[in-house]
Amino acid sequence: MATFTKRYHRESYEAISTETESNWQAGRTILINGGSEGIGFTIAKAFVAARAASVIILGRRKDTLDMAVNSLRSTSISGTRVSGSVCDFTSDLEVHSLWRDFVERNIFVDVLVLNAGDARTGSLLDGLSRTWAAFDTNVLANLRMAQLFLAQASDDRSNALIHISSFMAHSNPAPDQGAYSASKAAIANLFQHLAEEVPVEKAQIINVHPGAILTSAAERHGYDENTLPWDSDDVPGHFCVWASTKAATFLHGRLVWANWDVNELQAREEELKKEPGLLKIGLQGCKIITSGQANDCSE
Repeated sequence: MATFTKRYHRESYEAISTETESNWQAGRTILINGGSEGIGFTIAKAFVAARAASVIILGRRKDTLDMAVNSLRSTSISGTRVSGSVCDFTSDLEVHSLWRDFVERNIFVDVLVLNAGDARTGSLLDGLSRTWAAFDTNVLANLRMAQLFLAQASDDRSNALIHISSFMAHSNPAPDQGAYSASKAAIANLFQHLAEEVPVEKAQIINVHPGAILTSAAERHGYDENTLPWDSDDVPGHFCVWASTKAATFLHGRLVWANWDVNELQAREEELKKEPGLLKIGLQGCKIITSGQANDCSE
């Protein structure tokens, strides 16, 4: 567990709650890849609860996708339109086809949640295929989606890109998870640099570790309710809703944990402004020599 705030939440609370009016998503269209199960599904459920105009989830399997769509529709209290699209987001052809379809149907995505990933384990010595597959999915595919999202015809709406990261992006050691850890670090690093190129007024870009959630994927890896002190799945869902609002613009380009207290984070906004490397992937806490002058590595 890593914490940047004194309070560490395992349950949702008022500041991030979907019942808090400032977090409501009226008029917004939300796109979530990997949204048919696990953490992606709970994030979709949170945006439906937050009264989004439309929630679109992506998945590879039609049966699972259809079940998720029906479940989400049953929870809507404000007429949120819920739909699903079968899409292999690692396929350049399928992803470009998806975004062309959005253009043809005059669909503008206000919030993109990048949740799908490759978390397979194994030694880095066991050939290149597993390692390369992790980078193809966790880096290339996510960056492609981000580029197409940001390439939409611009308007005056404030948009958000939320990348579901992992503590593995900054974890050492990472036994048998080197490919996953390195690829998650790589995409988190890419997104923090992308945030330097994209003004927050166009889209705020935030990397989010979702917490410890007992998903079906975790169960397939041998975990059960007694393995860890698990977090409520409302934590990542509600945090992502809050992270898509203007209240979170100060986290543009940062990596945060969904468990951290957002009121305490907001209280440290000036500190974040003064330390450009804080809550980012990189070598912190040392000096780098440039032109004979020592500067912080993060600058």
